[in-house]
Amino acid sequence: MIRCLKALNIPFIMPAIRRGKQGGINQFLQGRKSYQTTYTMKKSLDDYVTFDLWIIVKYRKGKRNKYGLEYLVYVVYKADVSLNYIQTDYRKRFGIESSYRIKNICRIKTTNKKPIIRLLLLGISFLLVNIWVNLLGAKS
Repeated sequence: MIRCLKALNIPFIMPAIRRGKQGGINQFLQGRKSYQTTYTMKKSLDDYVTFDLWIIVKYRKGKRNKYGLEYLVYVVYKADVSLNYIQTDYRKRFGIESSYRIKNICRIKTTNKKPIIRLLLLGISFLLVNIWVNLLGAKS
């Protein structure tokens, strides 16, 4: 994905996936200050991609009953944001991703090929979800 976006010269910010306990991206999760570095991900000798890795360090301050440092790692390419603002900028996507997830959960399934009918059913499903959310919010 990173290679394709770079080839198309599209600016992007995406969270880096951290797997395993050692090596890989986890080797950069140290220190108390946010910083930038470059990382090369290799699949084989001929198959690799190099990208900018931005490591954001935050203090948890008891949020979700956790304390200490929290490391947020992002892959960034030609994005016009500062190191201090990147986490705030990426959090804006949360609403977009949540709405897609809700759309797939509440979608009325149909085999109808007419786009007008499908759009109407999608609108009805979103309306029902919003009514349900408002009813749950009114109880608490």
